[in-house]
Amino acid sequence: MTIGRSANIEDITDEMWKNARDSFVAPILNITQVAGKILMQNKKGGMIYLNSIHAEKPIGSGFLYTICCAAIQALCRESALIFGSYNVGCYNIMRGIVEGEETYFTSDYSSLYHNGELRFPQERLPPASSLNELCALLLSGGAYILNGADLNADEGFRMFYGKSGYYR
Repeated sequence: MTIGRSANIEDITDEMWKNARDSFVAPILNITQVAGKILMQNKKGGMIYLNSIHAEKPIGSGFLYTICCAAIQALCRESALIFGSYNVGCYNIMRGIVEGEETYFTSDYSSLYHNGELRFPQERLPPASSLNELCALLLSGGAYILNGADLNADEGFRMFYGKSGYYR
């Protein structure tokens, strides 16, 4: 889901924030309320919010996107507090790039992706199925201790700057 027009902190207006909130954050809040009631009645289950690593590394014109992602992050934490006592887990996954999304390495907005294929510790993009595996793990009973957690699912991309003699 895209938010629409990009905006940096100097240019954002109340109207732009209102439009982003109403088209991006409000629907997720409504879905959370409906799904939460159902899961509370069943006294089991979980909600996974798929967010993006881009919220953690704003790029000037991404301020509007960053504050919307922060609102979803806060919604996950609130949901964990409210629904957790009903055995419902809530998790915020800040996902990175996976196989099939190599076009991100050609960003005109950020150098974050330059030589992106070299920025993975295992020197490969994680398979797309890795997100499915993570979601399955979180929805299993054993992950309940992580309720309300923000999880970085980027295979170390944001913190890794390539291998050198120091790393080998």
